[in-house]
Amino acid sequence: MQSIQTLRLAAVTLLLTAGVPLLPAADFLISAVAQAQTTADRKAEANRLLQQGNQQYQVSQFTAALQSWQQALVLYWEIKDRRGEGNALGNLGNAYDALGNYGKAIEFQEQSLAIWREIKDRQAESGILNNLGNAYEKLGNYAKAIEYDEQRLAIVREIKERRDERQVLGNLGVAYATLGNYGKAIELHQQSLAIAREIKDLEGERISLKNIGTTLQKQKQSDLAIVFYKQSVNVSESIRQDIRKLDRDLQASYTESVASSYRSLADLLLQQNRGMEAMQVLDLLKVQELQDYLRDVKGNEVSKQGVPLLPQEETILEPINQGKRSLSQVLSSPATTTLVQQLQQTAAAQNLTLPAYKDLQARIQKLGKNIALFYPLVLDDRLELVLFIPDRPPIRKTVNVKRAEFEREIGAFRQALPDISALPKIRQSAQQLYTWLVQPIDAELKAAKVQTIVYAPDGQMRYVPLAALHDGTQWLTERYQINYLTALALTPIDAPDARSPTALTGALTQERTITVAGATYSFSPLSYTQAEVNQIAKMIPNTKALIDQPFNRKNLLAQMPHAAIVHLATHAKFGGTPEESFIVLGDGDAVTLREIEAWKLPNVSLFVLSACETGLGGKLGNGLEILGFGYQMQRTGSRAAIASLWAVRDDSTSELMSEFYAALQKGGSKAAALRQAQIELINDSSYRHPLYWAPFILIGNGL
Repeated sequence: MQSIQTLRLAAVTLLLTAGVPLLPAADFLISAVAQAQTTADRKAEANRLLQQGNQQYQVSQFTAALQSWQQALVLYWEIKDRRGEGNALGNLGNAYDALGNYGKAIEFQEQSLAIWREIKDRQAESGILNNLGNAYEKLGNYAKAIEYDEQRLAIVREIKERRDERQVLGNLGVAYATLGNYGKAIELHQQSLAIAREIKDLEGERISLKNIGTTLQKQKQSDLAIVFYKQSVNVSESIRQDIRKLDRDLQASYTESVASSYRSLADLLLQQNRGMEAMQVLDLLKVQELQDYLRDVKGNEVSKQGVPLLPQEETILEPINQGKRSLSQVLSSPATTTLVQQLQQTAAAQNLTLPAYKDLQARIQKLGKNIALFYPLVLDDRLELVLFIPDRPPIRKTVNVKRAEFEREIGAFRQALPDISALPKIRQSAQQLYTWLVQPIDAELKAAKVQTIVYAPDGQMRYVPLAALHDGTQWLTERYQINYLTALALTPIDAPDARSPTALTGALTQERTITVAGATYSFSPLSYTQAEVNQIAKMIPNTKALIDQPFNRKNLLAQMPHAAIVHLATHAKFGGTPEESFIVLGDGDAVTLREIEAWKLPNVSLFVLSACETGLGGKLGNGLEILGFGYQMQRTGSRAAIASLWAVRDDSTSELMSEFYAALQKGGSKAAALRQAQIELINDSSYRHPLYWAPFILIGNGL
C-alpha cells in the first residue's frame, strides 16, 4: 500500500499538471484514493464519483460537481484509465463553462481532446470539439470557433452522424453571420435545414428556420426574416403537440431556446404595423412561456394553428419547400423582390382580412361590452403596447424605454411596497409605470368607453398589479376592472354559470412546518382565516368549511369537484419550479403546482388563494410562476382564479375578501367585485396603502 504522503504528492502533482485549481483543503482527494484499495475498487469509486458529479451538475450544483469530478480524475489517473480521465476532464471543462470561466473550460476540453485522439474515439472527439467551438464562440473568438466546428464537421460526416452534422452546420452558420459573411451563413443554414427535413428532425428544422430568419434580420431584410420566423414558430407549435415523445435532453433544449423566435417575430411584425399577426404571436408566446415553466403544455386547437402565411409568403417559400430552387437562388431572384415589395405595400391591410382577426373579434365580444384586450411586449430597446378594442384594427404604441430602466422601476416599486410610510414614493413609482404602460393608450381607452382591461402582462410586469398604477389623481383600479390572461387561446370563453353558487372553504389557523422538494419551510399562524371563511359561509348558502386538520388532501379532493367556488385561506408559495411551488393544507401536508394539473374541477367558476406569498416566490424573475398557477387552475376546468403577488396581512385580506363576496352576491362579474372590494379598502383609512388591496389579481375568465 502506498503511503499517504505518496498519494498526496500524486494527487497534487496531477491536479497541478492538469491545470485544476485546488479547492480548499485537498484532503478529500487523498481520502478518496486511500480508501479505494484495489484497481476494481478504485474504478468503481471513480465511476460513482463521475456519476455523482453528473447529478450535481444537472441541478446546477457546479462547485460540488467540480469536487466530485476532481476526485474521480485522481482515481482514474491512479489506475491509468484513459477513458475515465477523458470523461472527467471533459466534465470539468463543462463545469467551468457553466460558471462562465471559458478560458479554464478550454484548458480542460483541450486535455480531454488529446486523450480521445490518442485512443481514437471519434464520437467523443466530436463532442469535445463541439464544446470547444461553443466556448470560443462565448469568448467572441468566432474564427477559432469555426476552426473547431470545421474539424468536427469532418468527423461527423466520416461517422455518418446526420443529426450532429445538421447541428454543426448550424453552428458554423451562426459564426459566419456574426462575422458578417451572410452569404456563407445562408448557405450553411440551408444545408442544415435540408438535413433536418431529410431525417425528420423537427427540432433541427425549427432551429435552422430561426437561424435563417436571424441572418436575414441582420441583413435588414425584415420582410423575408418574418417569413422564416413564422415557419420556425409554426414548427414549434407542431412540436408542442407531441413534445412528450421527445427524449428529456431534447425537451430541455427545446424549451430553453424557442421563445426567442416568438419575440423576434413579434418585434418585426410590430415594426411593420402588422398588428393582428403580432397579437397572434404574442398570444402564442404566452403558451410557449407556459411550456418553458410547466414542460407539458400542448396548447389547443387554436394555438396549434400557429401563424398563417400571407399569399406572397407562401409563394416565396414554395420552390424552397418543394426542392426546386435553393434558398440562395430564391432570396436573390427578381420574383422574390417583387413579392417583398407587395408585402411592404399590402401586409398591414391584409391583417384585417385574416380569419384570425374575425375569430378574435368573435372571442373578445363573447367576454362582454366595453372591453379592451391589452398585450404589452418588453424588448431590450423599447416597450411595445398592443391594444385590441372590438370592431377596430389593433392599436400599436411604441414607448422608448429600455428594458433595464423599465425593470429598475418595477424593482423600485416592489422594494418600496412593504414600507407603510413610503406612500408618496410608491405613488411616484406607480405614476412612472403608468406613464410608460397606460398613458400611451389612455385616449383610445376613453374614446371606446372601456370599462374592463383584459391584460396579458409580459416578463416582470407580472409582478406589478395593473390596478396599482397611478395616473396622478387616482389608482387605475378606480377607473377600470382588470382581468389577467394566461393566453387568450387557452382561456375558456363560455357563458357564466347561472346556478346558485355553493362554496368549499379551507382555512389554516395554526403554525406549520413542512418539507417540499427537499426544502423545509416554517409558516406562522393565521389569526383571521377562520373568521374569513365563516363570513363567506354567512354570505353563500351551502358553504362547507374545512378548518385545520379536516382541511386535508382527502377531503379537498372529494369535495372540490362539487363546489362552484373554492376558497382556501392558507399559506402558499409559488416560484422556482412547479415541484417547488405549493399550497399548504390544514393538516401540515402540501399540494404542489405540479399535482394541481391532475385535479378535475369542471364545476368551479372561481378558485381563490387567500394568504401569504401566493403567486410570487423569492426574487423577481419573469413571473412564470404566476402564469403557471393561473394555467394550472384553467386546465382543471376552473374558469378563473384569484392569487396575490406578494405576502399579505391576513387581517386586511379578511376585510378585502368580505367586501369581494358581498359585491359578488349582488350580481355582476368577478372582475367588478374585485374592483369594488379594492375601492372599499382604498377608502378605508386603515387599508388605503396598496400593500393591502393591490396584490390580488384575477386570472382567467372573470367576466
